[in-house]
Amino acid sequence: MKKLLFMFSFLINLLGLSAAKVQVDRIEPTNWFVGMKNTHLQLMVYGQGIANAKAEVNYPGVTVEEVVRLESNNYLLVYLDVSPSAKAGTMQLTFSDGKNSFTSSQGDLAIWQMSNTIQRIECSDDFEADLLLLSG
Repeated sequence: MKKLLFMFSFLINLLGLSAAKVQVDRIEPTNWFVGMKNTHLQLMVYGQGIANAKAEVNYPGVTVEEVVRLESNNYLLVYLDVSPSAKAGTMQLTFSDGKNSFTSSQGDLAIWQMSNTIQRIECSDDFEADLLLLSG
């Protein structure tokens, strides 16, 4: 009887883990610029069990170069190449584990156009400068 109960609970746990949805709670950084000398970008992705997922992007001029799984199952590093031909806008990343998928919300990730024009500089009390760069 104990063996039967153990097998039953083991199967329930196994089914529960395989039915888990791909979940992304945070992606850093949330924005970057095209036109930079170094076109490589590293994204840190956080979500429950995200390390088992495959990352894809469907945005002109942006490709996934590499996906690195870390020791923790809740983190994933996604290396992108943002080519000089990429245009400013918002993009989405899709994460899939073969059964379930998650697509980041529209507007979660923004690509900005580089500019030499500094429109406004704001300084806060803790001496951090926030720069707003606009395309010219």
